[in-house]
Amino acid sequence: MKIPPNKKGLPWWVEILFVQIGLPDSWLRKYLKQKKEIKLLISEQKKNAPSILIIVIAIAYLSPLVKQASSHNKCIKSTYSLVSKSIRKEKALTNDEAYALATNFCNGGAIKYNEHSLKGD
Repeated sequence: MKIPPNKKGLPWWVEILFVQIGLPDSWLRKYLKQKKEIKLLISEQKKNAPSILIIVIAIAYLSPLVKQASSHNKCIKSTYSLVSKSIRKEKALTNDEAYALATNFCNGGAIKYNEHSLKGD
């Protein structure tokens, strides 16, 4: 059967999924309705598209930096706790000195204070 030139045939994916396989027609209706709504939303929001794109790029760029900073802060917190328990009680360390030792350890150094040494990997 030939399709007249003024009428379009069904797209191949509709033919396969809904005609040949027999998926429910309600799924096709929902899909087509959502597709129409999305196109309408995009056409209405063309003015905001550059702003949205910049925000998405900024979030994608900053996300790894925030995760790295969070991980570094957790390292410093746990190392500070370790320094406070082991070295600080034996030697008269101030909070600032203990924090400096913890920061040095998390930046790749070793915790060294006089004869005490905790090696970092």
